Amino acid sequence: MFSNELNGEQNAIASHVEGAILVLAPVGTGKTRVLAERVLCAINQGISPQRILCLTFTNRAAKEMSGRLSQYCPEQLQHLTIKTFHGLCASILRMEARQIGLPTDFVIYDDNDCLELVKEVFHVLKDRDAQQLFSSLVKCKIKAENCQLSLDNLVENL
Repeated sequence: MFSNELNGEQNAIASHVEGAILVLAPVGTGKTRVLAERVLCAINQGISPQRILCLTFTNRAAKEMSGRLSQYCPEQLQHLTIKTFHGLCASILRMEARQIGLPTDFVIYDDNDCLELVKEVFHVLKDRDAQQLFSSLVKCKIKAENCQLSLDNLVENL
């Protein structure tokens, strides 16, 4: 069941299938391999793949996890949920989007997306200039929100 590549601590993690477990270790220490082994162990002990949630911090780790599990248990892979923390939150938001007034096809922009958008809209060529403009826009938005809050408070107190 377990890979010969796992040490004692890693085997202990892989065999712990009841409840959640958080694995914190430096890059390159085998976290993804250990967690994939844990998923395989859980499936082999009768836990339904639909009840297994694999969360990672990075897209790269999620992709690696999917790759390993496609080798270990290809027939169950489609029933597993393997996501990043951000991906899981986005999925939950999409499921509940209409109830909170969002379109279901909303897009989440990261900082790099925002910088590219600033460069395109304002015809800025240099990354440094785009970053400064983006920071200024964020500060303006915060000031505008604070100003709106102040106006709202003023209106309430009239």
